[in-house]
Amino acid sequence: TLAQAWARLEPLRFGPLVQANRYERLAFWPDTRGVMPKQVQAAIAAQDAELLKPGALAGRSVALQGLPALEYVLYGEPALLRQQGAPTFAYACGYARAVSANVAAISRDVAQAWGPQADFGRQFARPQAGNDLYRDPQEVAAEAMKALSTGLQFARDVKLLPVLGDSADAARPKRAAFWRSGLSTRTLAAGLDGLAAFYRAGGYALPPGDAWMGGAVLGELDNAARTLREVPAPLDQALADAEGRRLLGLATLTLKNAKAIVDQDLAPALGVTIGFNALDGD
Repeated sequence: TLAQAWARLEPLRFGPLVQANRYERLAFWPDTRGVMPKQVQAAIAAQDAELLKPGALAGRSVALQGLPALEYVLYGEPALLRQQGAPTFAYACGYARAVSANVAAISRDVAQAWGPQADFGRQFARPQAGNDLYRDPQEVAAEAMKALSTGLQFARDVKLLPVLGDSADAARPKRAAFWRSGLSTRTLAAGLDGLAAFYRAGGYALPPGDAWMGGAVLGELDNAARTLREVPAPLDQALADAEGRRLLGLATLTLKNAKAIVDQDLAPALGVTIGFNALDGD
């Protein structure tokens, strides 16, 4: 699905994905103040025809542009899949199509920027002394290890722990990404698959005796993804159920272990020091 395809790329919050506000335009989340629903409701109520013109959405608020807004229209309010008789149905359909076109346009830009002919994609794949961005494999490894560490932290600290809470009574299922469409755990698992694929693609040469580290991280990522896929649906029931909470808790521990291996073993073995990242201080 589209949401799972995004989830596989989401951990790569550097380079083309964060330039020109692409990350926020594709996925304005977390949205703890509920900005997106308010803006989408206002837009549909106003039925501004200008908003639906090709390319118009790209100049508006990031909260109106991406996957959370599309999910909200389809599964929240006005829930197009269930409200075909609503007076705003036609406009909401047009808005959903505009959001889809906007997501497709941003995705094409990201894919092009990562391509072998683009500056970023070429330099990341083939670092050399004359480059502006990546001048040697060490700089690529540093970027990759930071992305891996940050991705693991985001999955655990932002996506899982606030949802799980300290107890069933403290659980907050509506803090989960894609909760309206029931894709929370599946997209989170897809994100871990994406991190594993990203690490494998790097082909990093570890010193003799340190080869276990890569396998250990990949093993933890696979375990966490498999555990998340075993969580029974729907999420709100899983959070109230002992077995569901056990599985979600196990996933958080596995992600913590994976991050510890990256930060304390794998990164140093590649000559990389993990310092502050984009999530620290949030």
